[in-house]
Amino acid sequence: MGWSIAALWLLWRPGTRREQDLALKVATLHPIFTYAPFFIAVTLPGAEAEDKPGQIPRVAGVPVNLFVAGVASGLSALGYLLARTDDRRGRPSAPSPDARSTAGIHPGEVRDQEALAAGT
Repeated sequence: MGWSIAALWLLWRPGTRREQDLALKVATLHPIFTYAPFFIAVTLPGAEAEDKPGQIPRVAGVPVNLFVAGVASGLSALGYLLARTDDRRGRPSAPSPDARSTAGIHPGEVRDQEALAAGT
């Protein structure tokens, strides 16, 4: 529960672009690493995801603990992909080589410079 609260705090707190990217990665990897042992246990010979097969309720033939672990990990990965896709759409495109630099110039000054360039 504490890790989940920390992940939410990381995602909602203000920070630089780099800090927000790191927070997104940490918050995404937390549930994946938390539930990884469930999937590792299934792949090892002689190991199971449950103590005695059939004790845990099943969803679509899968033990409920594995089902929840898969859903949580999948939703975490999906959330990361959606955040990255949304982030890419929100970023301004790179300026074209023909574009003039207007860094540090106010909008009124840009109009004045355009008027000077046009000869008016």
